[in-house]
Amino acid sequence: MVRVLCIGLYNGEGKFIKEQWKCFIKWCRIECNKIVIYSPMTYNTVRSKFLSYCNISVLKKPDESLDVYTYEINIIDSEFWNYIEDFNFNIDIIDNISYIFFFSSEKNIASLQIVDFENYLLIEEPIAHQEKLLLNEMLIQENIRLCINGKADVDELLQEESWEPLGKL
Repeated sequence: MVRVLCIGLYNGEGKFIKEQWKCFIKWCRIECNKIVIYSPMTYNTVRSKFLSYCNISVLKKPDESLDVYTYEINIIDSEFWNYIEDFNFNIDIIDNISYIFFFSSEKNIASLQIVDFENYLLIEEPIAHQEKLLLNEMLIQENIRLCINGKADVDELLQEESWEPLGKL
């Protein structure tokens, strides 16, 4: 069962501003040691943006016909998460990121496909430390409401895989 966390739209600067995104990033500081991104950015651009915080490896392209590259980013400094939290995710800029996969050790625990409407984090693994997401009751209720309102979008993202809003009992 996939748990879904609505992080909303990005603003005019391409930043996610919902408290749910900030809580997820705080949780990542503790739980995530690696991400994999899909992006049209060149290796040199990725290095210039992230290098002091991580080790970067180029992986096989997800689709040879597309101008999208895959990078594995092993995080060596938690300051990396400040950069991700404030990243310009606008899909219309050249240095965009289209997908992020979040890992704990070698286990893919969450993913995010960046779109120009409501964005949803898909949490693939049970969260042993759900309290570390720091979602208070108000944020949990808001997340449940947003996920129910966006059910058609979430269903399309998950293509008939079963899901429920993060925090729903």
